[in-house]
Amino acid sequence: MTIETALGKQSRHLLHDVAMPRGKMPGITIHIFLQLLRILAMQQYIYHNGLMTKTDKTGRSPLSANHKDALAKGRTQGSIIRRYLDALEQQRPRRGRRRSPESIQRRIDAIQLRMSRANSLEKVHLRQELLDRQAELNKLESTDRLSTLEADFIKVAKEYSERKSISYSTWRASGISPSVLERAGIERKKKQ
Repeated sequence: MTIETALGKQSRHLLHDVAMPRGKMPGITIHIFLQLLRILAMQQYIYHNGLMTKTDKTGRSPLSANHKDALAKGRTQGSIIRRYLDALEQQRPRRGRRRSPESIQRRIDAIQLRMSRANSLEKVHLRQELLDRQAELNKLESTDRLSTLEADFIKVAKEYSERKSISYSTWRASGISPSVLERAGIERKKKQ
């Protein structure tokens, strides 16, 4: 494709888009219009003759393999840290009396016993309570999951902190214990 061909195609479309009443355009607009036509024609000429690098739909060059690897690593680290913080939030003590796994299991057994004698409406309430107690029991028994998430957090926290500029005090305010931060290699900044 030649520049003249590209200019011809573009000028027909642009003239149609910016035509003024009675086909007249002010002088300054014609000058700008012709410059725009030349630019568009040159861009089409460069693109169609393979002189321009391939770009994605947004007009940006594709990412390099290193950049893609860095993005994937950042997503993985963020996911590990998010899972650990979520698990800590779930483990955080709530108001009221703490229940032991044995007391929860006793309550589950009592609910199942009562369910055989209950009317239909009571059964609905007992089923809900049963589900709640089973979820509570599962949460108490998931401390081994927390230790796995903690080990993963320790592996990535220092690099993530340095990359995202997250300080020791920010981690502490988020509920991370000092011993975990120490094992992760995140140190408190000394006052000078």
